[in-house]
Amino acid sequence: MNNKALKIEFEAVKSDNAFLPGGRGTRKIIVTKTYSNKEEEVKTPLWKPPLKNEKCPVYRMNNVEMSFFTEQAKQERHYHKEGTEIYMVIEGEFIIEIENKIYRLYQGDTIIVPPFSIHHVKNEGNRYFCRMININCGGIEDKYIV
Repeated sequence: MNNKALKIEFEAVKSDNAFLPGGRGTRKIIVTKTYSNKEEEVKTPLWKPPLKNEKCPVYRMNNVEMSFFTEQAKQERHYHKEGTEIYMVIEGEFIIEIENKIYRLYQGDTIIVPPFSIHHVKNEGNRYFCRMININCGGIEDKYIV
């Protein structure tokens, strides 16, 4: 685990190739597990997006993950047994369904999804940029598709 500060500038995140047209629309920066084939521990105090074919610099923490994503990202309806997800809208209109209820969030809004809540990010042609922090995160092992 890192013991140094890491600054993440939103403009750097937005410039990431993952968010260009045709990109996957998501970038995980804080992770519970490093995948050595595509990620490496961040080496500088300022996060920078990876260049093409470079490994992504990530900050490893126990039980916490943080990612940024846009409407380009794909997500299945799912829940977590341990993790609590906190979605913070940075830009645009974000639509999420939680336990069959639709929530519309706008720039500056936040919504918290507790464990066992079935949820799904909706894409109805809306554009957004969102930050998600998963606390008590068990990684991919704590994601249950329904």
